Amino acid sequence: MNVLLINPPSPFLLNPMTFPPLGLLYLAAALERYGHTAHVWDMNSKATPRFSPDLIGITSLTPHIPKLKRIVPQLKAQFVGVPIILGGPHFSNRSTDAFTLGADAVCIGDGEEAIEAALFGGRGTMNGFIDVDAWPMPARHLLDLHAYSYKVGGKPATSIVTARGCAYSCAYCSRGPGNDLLRNRAIPLVAKEVEAIKALGFEGLQIYDDEVNISTRRLLELCEALQGAQVKWRCFVRANLFTIEQARAMSEAGCVEVCCGVESGSEAILKSMDKKATVAEASRARIFASYYGMRFKAFCMIGLPGETEETVLLTKQWLLDMKPDDFDLCPFTPYPGSLVGDHPERYDIQIESGYWDEPIYHKGVLGQYRVTTRTSTLSAQRIAELRDSIETEVRERLGLGRLV
Repeated sequence: MNVLLINPPSPFLLNPMTFPPLGLLYLAAALERYGHTAHVWDMNSKATPRFSPDLIGITSLTPHIPKLKRIVPQLKAQFVGVPIILGGPHFSNRSTDAFTLGADAVCIGDGEEAIEAALFGGRGTMNGFIDVDAWPMPARHLLDLHAYSYKVGGKPATSIVTARGCAYSCAYCSRGPGNDLLRNRAIPLVAKEVEAIKALGFEGLQIYDDEVNISTRRLLELCEALQGAQVKWRCFVRANLFTIEQARAMSEAGCVEVCCGVESGSEAILKSMDKKATVAEASRARIFASYYGMRFKAFCMIGLPGETEETVLLTKQWLLDMKPDDFDLCPFTPYPGSLVGDHPERYDIQIESGYWDEPIYHKGVLGQYRVTTRTSTLSAQRIAELRDSIETEVRERLGLGRLV
């Protein structure tokens, strides 16, 4: 059977052609194992498919929803009678939205098994939770990976996932079924996938695990494998777990940049969000990375529950004091699946009703996005004003250039 897997247009990203839709490539690999033919259509690219599918699968983040309201009816009109299954993070948290949009089925969690059930008449809601070692590596041969543009350490790079899920439960984070349990892929399988990626012409990796350093033992094993592969790589770490031993091993294994969810320079904000990491630990992580010659990128948010002018300025001061090599300062958006998004009444925040009915920008260009939340002391407009002014001033003072 022919299956068309679709990644919707992503205008909310600064550059939607940075990385391929890895989740769909995992599904495609599963379909090929089952003996079916998979086609992956990234609607952010110029390529368009020309064949008749027996099933259509579409992945979606919450910001994709405005696009899906047009795409699903268009596909139903073009491919009459062909079932459509919706999946991805948004529908794992709000499965009923799939049927409102006109889907025949919805997948909650991992899609590798659910997509097979859909091919044999499965309808309604299907749940998936897989053994990450039991499934093949992504079917990267189905896309022109070199049409995506990203470099790590000056080397052409693509993305890889060595673990699914997260061991933490920060209140601001969207965590659907299957993502609330950490599942590590065996290091020998990761090493095999890295070699396959290198054979495609890539010498750099973006490791997209939520946090690569949950276990020091596993991280050291991963570093040993990557050191042998001789690739440059970039990853995400948790500040409270980041040690000098980890930093040394990562640097020796080719890591050139670590990204860290600093989130806020306010201890009170971090505690209220159950971050389980402190401002001091974020500072320490920045120092450890710098000591071993790795770039440090800080992910920060503005407009978190309880945010005030004072807490915002604490974040600004942390950036100026610690001088990260790069940073994001994004307006907080409480997506479905997060404690804040699902239970805003528990927090000092008000969320605009139906805020995902129009494009939501995770990291919009200054002046080209809209904030959809407010706290008891900061209006949505004021959050945007503070974000833009701090972004501009800090980038100028640190010599980082404008956000593009």
